[in-house]
Amino acid sequence: MPSKRSLSETLANNSVLRLIWPLMPALISPQVLRRSGSRCRHENAGIGVQPDCMTRRLIGLTIVFVLGAAWFAVSPLIGLSRLANAVAARNTSALDQRVDFARLGRSLAPQIVWAYLNKTGRAKMLGRNASALIAGGSASIADAILGDLLNPEAMLQLLDSGGWDTADLRVQNALAPFPKGDLKSLWEAFQSAEYGLGNFYVSLPASAVPAEQYRIRLQVLQWNWKLVAIDLPQHVRDQLADELIKRVGS
Repeated sequence: MPSKRSLSETLANNSVLRLIWPLMPALISPQVLRRSGSRCRHENAGIGVQPDCMTRRLIGLTIVFVLGAAWFAVSPLIGLSRLANAVAARNTSALDQRVDFARLGRSLAPQIVWAYLNKTGRAKMLGRNASALIAGGSASIADAILGDLLNPEAMLQLLDSGGWDTADLRVQNALAPFPKGDLKSLWEAFQSAEYGLGNFYVSLPASAVPAEQYRIRLQVLQWNWKLVAIDLPQHVRDQLADELIKRVGS
């Protein structure tokens, strides 16, 4: 039985993609498009645009469009695959390069604070709108626990097991969110994926019911896809809120 390979390994073994991939930023840059148009105008100065020039331009734009569409469709999966491989290998150094912890903290803080306000009864006292406003702007409340979450070691535990088990923090969950990095797991993840402008969303694990899934968001930053946000299942938020109550009181 053939061994399973990660998506990034499979694409790396494809000679066409291996040649095209590093050239993508240059191929779709405005400078390249302007130079192509300038050459065409120069060749036909004074005699009008000839069919050959128009054909070359149309073919060039079609190639650029196809390559851009391919990059848009495939590159998030490569980013997801590399992130999954870092988790599977328990490589904290590689994981650190593929997670934007500042943005991730801004994603987790309001979820934890909102659960904290509900747990302590303050959400009812303040009202839903006021509570949502406080949760959205109160990262300082969550600082007491975010320090234990926003580091490669802690993030590796979350992505590998779905929770944390350290001397300072214990959050349990039966499901690990991340696929193993092989093609079958990534294909299952891809089926629940959503594309946005510079963003890629996927709900994991793919086999879990929605209430138990982690909604992962990758964002392209300087031509690299990085993990920038995680929507936690409600029972994980509640456990983090319980831990926050222990640390800061109710």
